[in-house]
Amino acid sequence: MTPLTDKPLALPDVDDNGFTALRRWRLARHISHQQAANRLGVSVATYYRYEQGFNFNMQKANEIVRMTNGLVRYRDLIGGFIPEYA
Repeated sequence: MTPLTDKPLALPDVDDNGFTALRRWRLARHISHQQAANRLGVSVATYYRYEQGFNFNMQKANEIVRMTNGLVRYRDLIGGFIPEYA
C-alpha cells in the first residue's frame, strides 16, 4: 500500500475566503446545504464533502454542472484539472 504522503490530494481552487466555486454558487443563491443536497439526491454530509472537493465521481460532477447551469465547471470541481486536456 502506498502511503498518502507519496501522492498528495489534488483539491480544487479556492478563493481568498477558502470557498470553492460550488460553495460560492450555493451562497449566492441563498440555498442551504440541505436544499443543495436534496437537489443532488445525497446526504448533507456528502454534499458538504462535494463543496470541499472530496468524493467526486463523474456522474455527480455532471449533475452539479447541470444543477448550476454551467456556472460551476468541471475545472472548478476537479483538483489538478488541466484545461488543455479537456
